[in-house]
Amino acid sequence: MLFTQRIPVSLITGALGAGKTTVVNRLLGARGERRLVVLVNELGALGVDGALVQDGALRTVELTDGCVCCALQGELSAALLRLLDRVPGVERVLLETTGAADPGPLAWTLLGDPALRARLRLDGVITVVDGVFAAQQALECPEWARQVLLADRLLLSKTALASPSALAAAGRALRALRPGLQPLDLADPGLALWSAVEGAGAWSLDRVEAELRGASAGLPEGSDGWRGRPTAAHSPGLGVRSVSIDGWLDPILVELWLDRLLGAHGGALRRLKGLLALWGSERLVVLQCVHGQRESAEGGPVALAQPRSIVVLIGVDVDLDEAAAGLWAARWVENDAEQARA
Repeated sequence: MLFTQRIPVSLITGALGAGKTTVVNRLLGARGERRLVVLVNELGALGVDGALVQDGALRTVELTDGCVCCALQGELSAALLRLLDRVPGVERVLLETTGAADPGPLAWTLLGDPALRARLRLDGVITVVDGVFAAQQALECPEWARQVLLADRLLLSKTALASPSALAAAGRALRALRPGLQPLDLADPGLALWSAVEGAGAWSLDRVEAELRGASAGLPEGSDGWRGRPTAAHSPGLGVRSVSIDGWLDPILVELWLDRLLGAHGGALRRLKGLLALWGSERLVVLQCVHGQRESAEGGPVALAQPRSIVVLIGVDVDLDEAAAGLWAARWVENDAEQARA
């Protein structure tokens, strides 16, 4: 099913007090003709954020007394389906999580529930980062790293209140996790917030393909990529690995590698995305996984003279060197024979 046939969901996440509701209200205030519904999640039994969301949505629904990434996953699915059934003409869903939420299970719910998957698509994970307290939260809040790692857009809040040292520390914390993702300053008067949110690309295959092509282009020619590539360690057990392999991959061995990887680690493999040049196909395969849920589609054409695959792995307590070596072992056997003849 094509992504464009489903209603987009923008997931607004971030630490407690970062300014998620402020972002939702700004989006509602600038909604134009967009027909929106809003879901707000709070940990407490009594909802507050829902009352703070300004008018502008077709309907606002609160999910309270639990977190949508764990205790309320079933309620989230039911609430989304009720909204779609009762509110006609919905063009976008804004889902504001509690500050303690891990976006990974939410993405898994949207992708893994057949009823939701048939009607919704995850359009972007938008993480609001507190410019005053980001460095402290990076040390004290394990979910902060997950919110940043899975973000498709980083929105930096409270920059007018933050000291220069606090902003510098926030920048260092963000670059350590996402060196290639530039945060957008919510105080910037020129920021077009809807342009930043719409099409953010959490599971937009063409956007992921473009991103990975850019990463691949930046690697030295002939490098095998995973050897010596940086592994970033953040909160306990968290690592990031980039894998780039020249030549074709064996599709059967890749499938076995992926089955073993997801079977062994499941939710500990926070995110995987890649472009795979599989023997026998003239087009790349765009592969994405989050919390054990996988998605694949046909990508752009393979450079037949120089096929190359690139994969990014993010995991907690996962041996990413072993995972990279497993993918390396999935090379098409004729690669070695062709190199020997050369």
